[in-house]
Amino acid sequence: SLTSVPCKVFEKIFRNRIIDHLEAHNILSIHQHGFRSNRSCLTQLLEYFLEVHNILDKHDPVDVIYLDCKKAFDTVPHKRLLAKLQAYRITGKVLKRIECFLSDRSQQVIVKSILSDSLPVWSGVPQGSILGPILFFINDLLEGITSSGKLFADDSKLFRHIQSSADRDILQNDLTKLQEWSQKWLLQFNETKCKVMHIGKQDTNYEYYINNVPLSVTREEKDLGIYVTPDWKSATHVAKVAAKANSMVGRIRHTFTNINKEIFKVVYPSLVRSHMEFALQAWSPQLKKYILLSLKKSNKEQPDLYMS
Repeated sequence: SLTSVPCKVFEKIFRNRIIDHLEAHNILSIHQHGFRSNRSCLTQLLEYFLEVHNILDKHDPVDVIYLDCKKAFDTVPHKRLLAKLQAYRITGKVLKRIECFLSDRSQQVIVKSILSDSLPVWSGVPQGSILGPILFFINDLLEGITSSGKLFADDSKLFRHIQSSADRDILQNDLTKLQEWSQKWLLQFNETKCKVMHIGKQDTNYEYYINNVPLSVTREEKDLGIYVTPDWKSATHVAKVAAKANSMVGRIRHTFTNINKEIFKVVYPSLVRSHMEFALQAWSPQLKKYILLSLKKSNKEQPDLYMS
């Protein structure tokens, strides 16, 4: 899916034009935080964490469904994608150029130096391209859904405030609607990778289904780079981030055998601190012991340099 430099220039022009059109006409879902200006992983996490915090403050539980699309970028049907873009009033030369960008593609594979026949590609968007993320168009995924949901490109989750068994039934009904959406647009969910997390104190015997397949319950989920657990505490994330930061400090020491304070100050922000501070506004440790754990782990190998 590598594209030439001239192609990337045109991709960027068309991408900007499409995004401007979608934003100007309020077509993009308010729940979509991917590939949009002034939105990011952090903004999505902040909204999600705030909603869950507000529910937990009422001493009520939350059920979260982490969704996974099967071969997401490889299965987007070209004809249906173009029809959807046209429905969003992306027409004329822009639509024609997108059609040209997607059409007349073929693929081959090599196994033990033997090249297969060339086969036409009727679905999928070029991964690694500039246009790819917005052509994976799941903007309408959450339409008609009564539960809360968040999107970041192809990463999506559904969650609901659980006050009674009726709320679980509503959430299951929303999953059924998503199943119908996936069948309509030929973008299937990977049931074995879709997970359920029961946050807060509650009865966890209820099972959710997609395509009649029961979803497995997870005790730990990496959500846009942040580790989330049912107790809704940051202990697991802090431990993992601190361990990774400590590992990076060890690699720096191994690479720079005679490292001094000046060199460490140059490499530390990008190689160590960036891991510790990613989306910090969302998961900031609630307890002093977690902050001390983070500092202790990162300070273990190079206390004098770290604190400098």
